[in-house]
Amino acid sequence: MPGRGCARLELLGDDETRCVGGGEVERRPLGTGLPPPPPPAGKGAGKGAAGGARRKGAGGGAAGGIAREGASGGGGGGAGGIVGRIARGGASEGGDIGKSNSKYLEKEDKEEEEEEEEEEEEEEEEEEEEEEEEEEEEEEEEEEKEEEEEKEKEEEEEEEEEEEEEEEEEEEEEEEEEEEEEEEEEEEEEEEKEEDDE
Repeated sequence: MPGRGCARLELLGDDETRCVGGGEVERRPLGTGLPPPPPPAGKGAGKGAAGGARRKGAGGGAAGGIAREGASGGGGGGAGGIVGRIARGGASEGGDIGKSNSKYLEKEDKEEEEEEEEEEEEEEEEEEEEEEEEEEEEEEEEEEKEEEEEKEKEEEEEEEEEEEEEEEEEEEEEEEEEEEEEEEEEEEEEEEKEEDDE
């Protein structure tokens, strides 16, 4: 087993080991006792796997397990990198989709604004037409009123003329009566004169 300052053991025979890189070796029968500690940081999984392959018993199995755990961790790191790349790709694609969506929404907003402006213009035109129609109706009503007033004036004038004619007729009748009276008076006077002469 590795002792103080020993980074890794190397098998020399069935019963002999040495400490690679210096340090002390703890003498214990191989295949028994506690498993060796994991390799220090910076050592690759391949070295741990090679060491585990040369070992026998529980120690070798533990070293192999450490190597397998390292490989699993490396695989997890790789998977994490893949996921990270997918996430970054998804984010960029999401950004592109967001941009395209924003452009589409901008187009829709512009179209809606144009439609609203057209509707407002149409409403203004309709209001102007209604105002013009109202003005025309008012003008027609005024013309009708003027015509009625003219008719009334004409009727009044006709009535006045009729009255004047009636008055003239009455005057004529009076004159005729006066003339008749005068004639009668003259006749009477003549008769009286004749009687006096006789």
